[in-house]
Amino acid sequence: MTASAWRRRVVHGVRDLAFAGAHGTGMLSLYRRLWGPRRVVVTYHNVLPRQALSPAYPFRVDVDVETFEAQVRFLVRHWRVLPAARHAAGDEGLLLTFDDGMRNVHTTVAPILERYGLTGVFAVCPGLV
Repeated sequence: MTASAWRRRVVHGVRDLAFAGAHGTGMLSLYRRLWGPRRVVVTYHNVLPRQALSPAYPFRVDVDVETFEAQVRFLVRHWRVLPAARHAAGDEGLLLTFDDGMRNVHTTVAPILERYGLTGVFAVCPGLV
């Protein structure tokens, strides 16, 4: 395992442990009572094989397939991922969105979401069609 893969596992493990601790101690319930329901939107652009990602790309809006699937597994375990209509109606939970309508959203993202029983909002740029 490379150093960066090991670091990523440690960071994700610490984050998961912190979330579990906050949930187990009741801190999440306190947070929700103090600041209201959690309605979150998570936006992705491209989900590509690791070798297709540019290390020099400054905005870091793209993610590799393995990381995306790990993030989806985390979201399924710790969040209520909602369809757009339920999120718009004010239900507490998380909405997944995918910008720019790239082909990889259809070929890579959709099968992963389907495997986990999730949906998302897919925005298409008319100029790219």
